[in-house]
Amino acid sequence: MAGYIHCKKINALYVLAFLMFVLSFSLIVYDSNQTVSALLNEISQLEKLPNTQEHQQFLQNHIYQLQSTHLYIYIISGFLPLILLATWWLSRYKLITPLVTLKQQIRQLASGDLTADIESNSNDEMGRISMALKLLQARFKTIFGQFMETAQDVVAYCGHSIEW
Repeated sequence: MAGYIHCKKINALYVLAFLMFVLSFSLIVYDSNQTVSALLNEISQLEKLPNTQEHQQFLQNHIYQLQSTHLYIYIISGFLPLILLATWWLSRYKLITPLVTLKQQIRQLASGDLTADIESNSNDEMGRISMALKLLQARFKTIFGQFMETAQDVVAYCGHSIEW
């Protein structure tokens, strides 16, 4: 249950990060629209004044640079949700799910259930931990088996010694 709550907290953090992204993206769009509107307004005011061709060319280049900068911001902002989604997927399915499974297997082992099936399907750190847990389970079974044999030997020896 604690693992489930932990997953919900992480999911809530990703939702919060996504909402913050949407808010910042909205502010960027609003700011860029305001900037372009202000520049167009200034250009219309400057066109009324007697200007040189160089001055108008400079203003047009500046507007083009601003528009291309805003386009880059839009493109980057478009990829951010994809990056956020990929990060969520990787953390969820490559880290959190195996950790929750491993925690359940450790709890079964700690409760004395030495028959639980411990799977290790990967070669990463989680797979190595699962293999170590499987080895620990096998050692517990061996120790428990030796203990039972010794206990049976003691009972058998005591049963023969007590005879009068």
